[in-house]
Parts: sequence; C-alpha cells; structure tokens
Amino acid sequence: MLCLLVPTIASAVTPMVAAGGHHTVALKSNGTVVAWGRNDYGQLGIGNTNIYQGPVAVPGLTGVVAVTAGSNSTYALKSDGTVVGWGNNDTGQLADGTTTLRLSPVAVQGLVGVAALAACDSHVVALKSDGTVVSWGITSSTLAVVPGLSGIITVATGATHSIALKSDGTVFTWGKNDYGQLGVGSPGVDFFSPVAIQQAELSGVKTVAAGLNFSVAIKYDGTVMTWGNNAHGELGNRWRTTNNVFVSPVPGLTGVTAVAVRGSHVVALKSDGTVVAWGDNSNGEVGDGTTVTRYEPAPVNGLVGVASLAAGTAHSVARKSDGSIVAWGANGYRQLGNGNTDSLVPLVVGTNLTSAYTNQAIESKLIASDSPIFNINATASSGLPVVFTTLTPSVCTVSGNTVTGTTTGTCTIAANQAGNSIYGAAAQWTYSVLIRSTDSIVAIELSAPALTVGSRTTATATTTTGRSPYLQSQTPSVCMVHGSTILPVSIGTCTINAWTWPEPAYYTASLTQSFTVGKGSQTITFGLSPAIGPGGSNTVSAVASSGLTVSFSTLTPQVCTVTGNTVSALTEGTCTIAANQAGNANYHAATQATQNIPIAKGNQSITFRFVPKMFVGGTGPISAFATSGLAVSLTSATPDICTVSGDTVSAIAAGSCTIVGNQPGDANYYNAATATKSINVGMSLRISPMVAAGGKHTVALRTDGTVVTWGLNSYGELGDGTSTSRSNPATVPGLSGVVAVAAGLFHSVALKSDGTVVAWGYNGDGRLGDGTLTHRSTPVPVQGLSGVVAVAAGSSHTVALKSDGTVVAWGWNGAGQLGDGTKTNRITPVAVSAPTGVVAVAAGESHTLALRSDGTLVAWGGNRYGQLGDGTITDRDSPVAVPALSEVVAVAGGGNHTMAVKSDGTVATWGWNAYGQLGDGTRTDRLDPAQVPELTGVTTVAAGESHSVALKSDGSSMAWGYNRFGSLGDGTTTDRWEPGAVPGLTDVTAVAAGSSTTFALKNNGTVAEWGYKSGSSLTRPQTASVG
Repeated sequence: MLCLLVPTIASAVTPMVAAGGHHTVALKSNGTVVAWGRNDYGQLGIGNTNIYQGPVAVPGLTGVVAVTAGSNSTYALKSDGTVVGWGNNDTGQLADGTTTLRLSPVAVQGLVGVAALAACDSHVVALKSDGTVVSWGITSSTLAVVPGLSGIITVATGATHSIALKSDGTVFTWGKNDYGQLGVGSPGVDFFSPVAIQQAELSGVKTVAAGLNFSVAIKYDGTVMTWGNNAHGELGNRWRTTNNVFVSPVPGLTGVTAVAVRGSHVVALKSDGTVVAWGDNSNGEVGDGTTVTRYEPAPVNGLVGVASLAAGTAHSVARKSDGSIVAWGANGYRQLGNGNTDSLVPLVVGTNLTSAYTNQAIESKLIASDSPIFNINATASSGLPVVFTTLTPSVCTVSGNTVTGTTTGTCTIAANQAGNSIYGAAAQWTYSVLIRSTDSIVAIELSAPALTVGSRTTATATTTTGRSPYLQSQTPSVCMVHGSTILPVSIGTCTINAWTWPEPAYYTASLTQSFTVGKGSQTITFGLSPAIGPGGSNTVSAVASSGLTVSFSTLTPQVCTVTGNTVSALTEGTCTIAANQAGNANYHAATQATQNIPIAKGNQSITFRFVPKMFVGGTGPISAFATSGLAVSLTSATPDICTVSGDTVSAIAAGSCTIVGNQPGDANYYNAATATKSINVGMSLRISPMVAAGGKHTVALRTDGTVVTWGLNSYGELGDGTSTSRSNPATVPGLSGVVAVAAGLFHSVALKSDGTVVAWGYNGDGRLGDGTLTHRSTPVPVQGLSGVVAVAAGSSHTVALKSDGTVVAWGWNGAGQLGDGTKTNRITPVAVSAPTGVVAVAAGESHTLALRSDGTLVAWGGNRYGQLGDGTITDRDSPVAVPALSEVVAVAGGGNHTMAVKSDGTVATWGWNAYGQLGDGTRTDRLDPAQVPELTGVTTVAAGESHSVALKSDGSSMAWGYNRFGSLGDGTTTDRWEPGAVPGLTDVTAVAAGSSTTFALKNNGTVAEWGYKSGSSLTRPQTASVG
C-alpha cells in the first residue's frame, strides 16, 4: 500500500528508513541494511521467518544506496544500478523468474541502470537512469516497459495505481481509479496506460507519492496537493467525502520537503525538521498521542531534527539528522523496534545509522492520555529499568509509571536510564501532555416516553460543561441515528453512543445507553374518494404508515363489492369500504379505517397546468388534466395558427393559438365543461441567454444561438478541438442554433432548436450518448434523440426531457441515476421508468429530479444523504415520489442535496448539510423537504457541490453553504448556514452553480462569476462579457 520512492543513486550513501506492511528496514551509512518486525514471508532477509523486535543485519548485503518495501517484501538498490529483493513472491514481485518466497536477497533478473524504485503491495516500478520506467509484479514476474514515458524523474506506486513525474513538471498516472486517485476521468473509470493530469493546480510539482487509493504531490513552494479517497481524512483538507478526482491543496500546510505515504495516512517532513501527519489514526500512526482520525495535519508529538520519513500500513518511522531512528503506531509485529505494544507517540529505536554500534535508548509508549490519570510504559534497549520523574510537579505527579494530573496545564514526564558498566546512560526521553478538564455525559434523553418501530424520536445529550455530543447507533439493525433523530427499524435493544471530540480544554466524554424498541403503532389513511356511478367500478387506495399491505372489504355488501382494491357498485346508495392491516413482528394491528363512497356520478373539471412559449415553426409540450384523472383530449380551435397532436403543439403562423380541452366522462363521471387556453405565437424563436456551470468549466449561451466556454479543458469539455484550458470565454466553433446548455463534471451538452442534442468532453462512461466511450473535443450528436425540449447534466450522466413529457437519460448509472430500473451504464439514451407529464428536469452529482405538470416532484439515483427526499437513505434505480411536496415550479440538484422553489416563492431543501447548504441554520442532514426560513420571493435556484444560490424576483441573489473559495460572493471565505445577500449584485436574470464557483447572468448579457478560479479564490463577483 505504500509506495515509497527510493532516491536516485548518489556517490555517497545517505542513511534512510523504509516501512513495509508490518516491518521496517534501515540503510546505514556504510551501505549495509538492518531490518525488524514481521517476517513470516522472509521480508527481513535474514534467512528465517522469525519475528525480530530490534534491528538485525541482512547478512552479506553491502553496497546498497537505497531501500524500499512492499507489504511483505523488501528491495535494495545497489551502487551499480542493480536491484535485489527478498520476501513474498507470490505474484512474481521479486522478478527472479519464480513465484517462490525468498528468505535472503536475490537479484531482479535483467534489470540494470536503475536510478530509483517504488514498491507497493505486490508490484514494483523502477525508474531507469535514461528516464524510462519499467514495472513488474501483480500478475507477472517479467519486466515490462511502461509505454509512452520518457524524461521521468520520479515514480511512485499505490496499491493499484502508479504515478510518474516528468522533468517538465507533467504528472502521469495509470491503474485503478475507484476513488479518483488518478486525478483524471471519473471515479471508477480505470486507465491501463499513462495519462497526463491536466489540472491547473498541479503545476510546479517537485515530487509525488501514492497511498492506498489516493495520491499526493509536493510543489516547489512547499505546499502539498492531494486527490482520491478521503474516507479517513487522507487528503488532509478537512472534508470527509470520497471520490475526489479534483486536485486540491492541504489547507495551511507550507514548508514541506518530503512525505511518506502508505495505507490511509500521510506523514510530512517540514523544512525546519518537524513533522506533521494526518489520516487514519486507529493505531496511533499519526503520532499526536491519540487514536482520533485526523482530517487535517497535526504535529507529531515532540519530534524535531528529522531528516527523512517512512510509513507502514499502520506505523510511521523517522530518521533524525543525528542518525537515530524513532517510530510510532502499530507494533503487533514488533515493527517499531522497541517491544510489542503500540505507541501513540515517537519512540527511539535501538540503532544509529551512522554508527556500527547499538546504543542504549529508551523505548516508551503512552498507554492512555484521554484522562488526567494515565500510565506510561518504557523499557531501555539494554533491558535495564527505567525511572520516571515529573518535570512539572505543579501540574502532575508520577508514582511508578502512573501519572496523575493535579491541575490543568502542560505535564512533562522524563524517563531516564543511568547505565552501568556495560551501557552508557540513555538519552533522556520526555513526553508532554496537556492536562485538561474532565467532562461527562449525564444521560441520553428522548423526546418520547418510549421507542417504537416506525417512529421518529429526537435524542438529546449534554455534557456537564454544556457541550453537545455526537450520537451514533451501535445497533443499526434495530435503530438508526440521523443527526439527533432516532429511527427505530425493528423491535429489540437500541444502543446509542454519545461522544464528544477531545478539545484543548476538555477530555473526550462518552456514554453508551440502551433503549428498548417496542412494536410500532400504525394508522391507515385512505386516498381521495373515487367517483363511482351505478353499475360502474373504480379503484380505492389506502396506505398503512408502516408501509405494510392494506386489505379491503365492504361493510355494505348490498350496495357494493370489493375485489383487491377494485370497488364495484351494485346500486345507488352509500358504499362503505373498510381497510385493515393485521400487523407483523414489528407493528401492532392498525385500527380499522373506513371510507364512505357515494354511488353516483361525479363532476369533473379541466385545468391547463403547463403552457409553452411558441414561435412560428416551433413545437412545445402542453399539459391539461381532469380532476377525475381521466385523459383529456386536446384540439386546436385555430388550425390556421396551430395544431395539436397528443400533448404537442405545433405553431404554423403568428397569432393567437387557442387550445380546447375536453373530457366526455364515463360510468363514474359526468362530462367536464370545455376548457380553453390561448397561446401567443411569435414570429421567430427568441433564444434566452443562459449560463451552465460544470465541475471546473463554464458554458454560456448567447442570444444568437451560439455558445461560449471557458475553464478546465482536460477532456475537451470546452468544445474547441483542443485540451488546452483557458480563463477567458471563447466561441465553440461550428455550433449554432442552440436554445439551451448544460454542463457536467467534465462534459458539456447543448440543445438545438430542432429538438436534437449535441455533447462533448469526457465520455469514459457514455455520458455523451454517441454510442461510444471516446472522449470528444468538439460537439457530436447524441444518438437517436429528437423532440427534446430541455437538458440537464449530472457529474457523470445526462438527462433530456422530450416534448411528450417523457424523460431519457444516459451515462454513468452506478447509483441508479438513469432511472431505468438498473445500475448499468448506458452509452445511448434509455427511457426513464414510469414518469410522464414531466415539464422540467434537474440532475445532481448522482441523482436526478423531474418536475411534473401537477407541481409534484419525483426523484431517483443516489440517496446516501437523503437527497431524494423520500425519508430514507436508500438509492433508487427508478423514480419515487417526493412526498408532502406540491406546487413546485423549479428544482435544482447539488452534489448531494436538492432544492425546490414553490409557487409562493418559498424554497424547500433536503439532503446533505455538512456546510449549511440547506440554509436552515444547522449542519444536520435532512431526509425530507424543509422550508428555508425567512426566504421568500424566489423565482429560481441553483445548487453547487456544497453551496446553494437563489434568484429573487427583484433581480437580487442570495447564497449560503460552503465558502472556502468565496463561492457565496460575500467577500469572505466563511461558511454560511443561512441565506445571505450577494452584495452589489442586481438585475440578475439567471444563476448557476459549479463545484465551488457561482455565476449570475445579468440582463445586459454579461456574466458575473465568483468562487474558485484557476487556483485562486474570487470572493466578490467579477464580470466577464460573453456577448
């Protein structure tokens, strides 16, 4: 999982350390090698498989200039440019022509002229002195030249991907891309030959490194860039999201000269000899005295004077400038070289790389420090007893190896070993820890007297100091916790853990409490009473709050019968239908519900819900519905002006087009009164300018039907036939007659006036819909698509609304965002299951939304944060209704949140809320729509990755959510949890939001942009004319 680069051959041997999965290797200044730790594959190279807890020499190995290690194998680069290896060889990673493990060094066959090595789990990459690269392992012990690489100066390799840095500063990657670790394409789209990363942030790169599923680059200015998986904070950017294909800086980190990477943590060496670390800290591998995962860099406790670093799967090693070695983290295989217990802080390994002798050193491990009373264990490498004293008696005392904090402040403990006639005195070891105030959680309290299946109960817990703990379910099969809401799902014992992060002033507080979950109550609710005439039949509907199936029966058999959910009328009168639900292991039986249905014909009326703007020669959808639910037939009363076919109006001439709606009734309903709707048909198509924001590029539509683009162009998403990024708008050549545009992560889409669609950019998952997986730098037609009236683009998928109110989609489908009932990617459009009568579509990162003509909303795709609004966190591969939401007039999908504008100008939001993007004043995710407080007069909205924007009827704009790059336009980089005005911005007609960028289209045709741009932050709107 590491993948450590060993340096280029030099005339003198520089001591260094390397770490494998659970073993450690050190190169001494005399060119010999010592090793310790796990040895079941012979990875220590000493001729046996015994574990060693201290350094032992690799017999007969000399002339070494660098070492590196895979998980269970070790490699040495010799001064003559050859390589030897030992240990595990099951995939041919030793390249000796066999798959036999080796207990002693063997030569890598046929390999000469090597300048540097990078080794990982089961494969190795070697940089040759001529700048070319060879690799082996995983599936073959044969050396293979990596094609297309020359002038390479650095190589690195992770568990399943590799990186190479060219002398001109270009970074190449190849291999698996599950989490975006290649920095190209989309997560899940692999590359099996090198491809250049074309992101502006990755310039001026000095060196690179690779972890389990993420990548790191150090720039010449001492800053650090990361990308890929971030489940354990590997990227060091404070976020906790995965699948980060975008390169981003580690905030606030400067002066870095080297990094060591393996597994899911990073250790970085600064120019002043100090060390910081971040990421997974389960075994103390960050070295900050805790086991708390670090999502941003934390100083390694008390470590100074460091010259080089190494990282194992769960341990870290540092070589100091005086030749000594310290190590920390997991020690189950003695990989720390100082006993067999883990250490949360650096401990001295009993060897010096600049001396031929092993000196006495104190090896210590903090047992516990999240309490004012804790133990320290220490041993001297000589085996002589260690004595502890306090250097701060006013703050803490020591008795034996037990430290007791007596007041708040910094407690410093010293460990000493005076030596004897054989051993000299050991260097004093000191450890400083902050003695904090204690805190405790009294109880977890529920807002309801008991937990029952199907209920939603608010849980609260506070500490004695007033802090608000986090809540987590320990029994997710019985209950789930979402923020402060407990969701019981089955009977049993629900165990909730309340905990707080450690803070500078307080220790961690934690409390686990169990509650009994009993059977839930359920109620039955009938739908609208159907109209049934004598001799007629109709369906009745009712749902149980439990979701269990409801059964129906008649209480008036002389008037009506019921079969399944179909009621048949025998005669006039009142038909009474009973609905029952018997319950199950989790729910009590529901109280019987009844519905009285008058057996008589019902009245109905017709309403037009959606009317298009029409121009001569154009077509558009029209929607009308009857309150009975029966189909409405549409005709034209002005056939010389317009015609109607189904739900599509065609304009023939300028004038007033009158559409007539009729519904003749049936056995249950009288005929409806005729309804009419007038539409003004203009002389020519008027194109409304608009702007669409992609991941890091922008697409804008001019009033003349041409398109301009600017921003990142890694895959041709600017449509100009190149892959050259640019910061200024330029016209897409040869593209005209466009009426709407959309932009995804690395692709762009344009709807033409004839109802066809073109697309360009990244296409590794079929998101361009042209029947291939080939990237396109100029627009290509979407296959077999016509009659389209609107388009939308998610990160990796595309959606189109047709004039008949149906929806099609194509591209990536890993979360079901295409809505076709599968999770299979599609390279051409496929119909979305079920929804009809759709008048608008929107797409988020991995979810899709459709607004229907009756003002309701359906959604499908990814639902990890509740962004579908159906009250669950279950992905959906076909549309589901967003309940309790009506009168919607506009909708937008963000990274993992959703926004809807209602006819009264208010806004509802739901889904992910880590940065306050829901605008409700909290950071609590929501599974159901909730109104944004005090926000009115809104006409449309836009949703970015983690921020939200609203356009008001007076032409002003509001924004809220993530603001690290100035995406809110308020002149700050402070996140906002409630809507705030974008100062100085007026006369706005449309808004758009990208990953961390925001755009506003003004009435004068200019575009204001703010947020992330070309590696910098614009915290105030900046204008760019697009004609």
